[in-house]
Amino acid sequence: GANGSLFNQFRQVTLWNWQNTLSYNKDFGDHGIDVVAGAEYQLQTFDQFFGQGQNFSDPFFLQNGLISGTFTIPQSGGSYNQTSFESYFGRVNYSFKDRYLVGFSVRRDGLSRLAEESRFGTFFGGSVGYRISEENFFKNSAIARVISDLKIRGSYAEVGNSDIGLFPFASLYGSARYGSQNGIAFNQAGNQDLQWETSTKTNIGADFRFLNNRIGFTFDYFLNDVNGNILAVPYPPSLGIPGNSINQNIGVIRNEGVEFSIDALAMRKGGFTWNVNANFTMVKNEVIETFRNVDGTFAEIGRGSYQVNARVAHQINELYGFVWAGVNSANGFPMYVKGDGTIIQRNVSTGAYSVFNAANPTDTSTPSTLSQLDVANGGDRRILGNTLPTWYGGLTNTFAYKGLSLELFFRFSGGNEVYNQTRQDVLLNQDFTNSGTDLLRSWTPENPNTDIPRMVINQNVFVNQTGEATSRFVEDGDFLRLQNIVLGYSVPKSVLDKMPNTRISKVRVFAQVQNAFIWTPYSGADPELGFNGIDNNTNPLNRTITFGLNVGF
Repeated sequence: GANGSLFNQFRQVTLWNWQNTLSYNKDFGDHGIDVVAGAEYQLQTFDQFFGQGQNFSDPFFLQNGLISGTFTIPQSGGSYNQTSFESYFGRVNYSFKDRYLVGFSVRRDGLSRLAEESRFGTFFGGSVGYRISEENFFKNSAIARVISDLKIRGSYAEVGNSDIGLFPFASLYGSARYGSQNGIAFNQAGNQDLQWETSTKTNIGADFRFLNNRIGFTFDYFLNDVNGNILAVPYPPSLGIPGNSINQNIGVIRNEGVEFSIDALAMRKGGFTWNVNANFTMVKNEVIETFRNVDGTFAEIGRGSYQVNARVAHQINELYGFVWAGVNSANGFPMYVKGDGTIIQRNVSTGAYSVFNAANPTDTSTPSTLSQLDVANGGDRRILGNTLPTWYGGLTNTFAYKGLSLELFFRFSGGNEVYNQTRQDVLLNQDFTNSGTDLLRSWTPENPNTDIPRMVINQNVFVNQTGEATSRFVEDGDFLRLQNIVLGYSVPKSVLDKMPNTRISKVRVFAQVQNAFIWTPYSGADPELGFNGIDNNTNPLNRTITFGLNVGF
């Protein structure tokens, strides 16, 4: 209002964690055994409250928090939640001649977020390894001159997911209003049969060391199935269920891929060393199952204005909407491709759709529509891109020379798309509020060949199709980021030893830049941020510059 608004909030998260472990290691002859057992207990408390005031008697009172008697429209609220976790675990590793390796693990985890009868889950894991390079036939072979160490391995494990929201099993009541009266109302339909979400992880890999261990190479194939996802299954509104949904264990999501890593001493000469460490992962995400419809087919989950959350044989959180066909150079209208391939245009003043006639581009006499239905059902909406990277990795180069060191750490990622909602709603908005310079390229009779439609004040929904996804704002999410630069210098010990009356054993000065640079085709602030691949006024990562001094005594 004219006299301002002030909001104060306090939020506190407290985690109490108690861990106890026992370990036993013993080598006897050719045999070795390693045993670990333990218990863990966690208690996490979320506590927050806020106060808000409006219509202050004087702007002066906005400067020092909420002061009683200085405003006339008070509001307040808060929340309190508490969850706990309990775990008992054990692991046994056995080796014979450091050649044959076997491991077994078990966990018994309890989670207060589930019903009492389903609270505990038991999860097993096992691994085997075979160090071929310890065999005599390998040591005596010509290949041993190149490969100094070779190990093959495999593992399988079950892991429970404790991040499932706050008490999805419970039938809950919450605050509600009836007219002007405060009260309570049913606000969550519970499901006492909810079980743990479980990930089953299979890994097969090999480790190599070359040239007297100067170069190391690792290969892994992994398969990770997330089973029994706890998701809100929709129900008809006529049933009167809060939120028209009930949480259930449904579906399987699979992540499958390969990972490579290498570490190498690239150079060592005259006191100069150069070490390289790199990793690269390729992964495919796929929805294997959801819940079944009445006709027995797997249902689609979470189709919204911008995304489909889960569709069988697709990735999760795919971008979903209309296909952009450019700008009609004859009138500046935006154009789209219907499901049957027909190109239509939208009048930026009235919002009416009409068929585009390439022979007569100014003709708007044949009306048309843009259907919200899926292309498979005779509509015009379809998958526009995937938001999960299909490849990613990192590269670290470390240089050192006589106490001087330089580390460069790069990260890269790609194979995914980002939806630039910031450009759609803000930078190209027709209200001229925080607009971007791209609007200077908007269609005019003098500038007919452009990718920016005709401008009409306050008609953003007609010009940019705001509130719905279009391929116009789907962009490549690939990037290369120079994540970290560290330059340091360690004072030689010989210099420190000459200093009189000192106990200083180590002195190192350093300068560090985090998030130094990024190279990307994405036109927004940062392709890595946003929610599920949608960049809606997301702030970019900060660039942080640090100077430091380490002293040891």
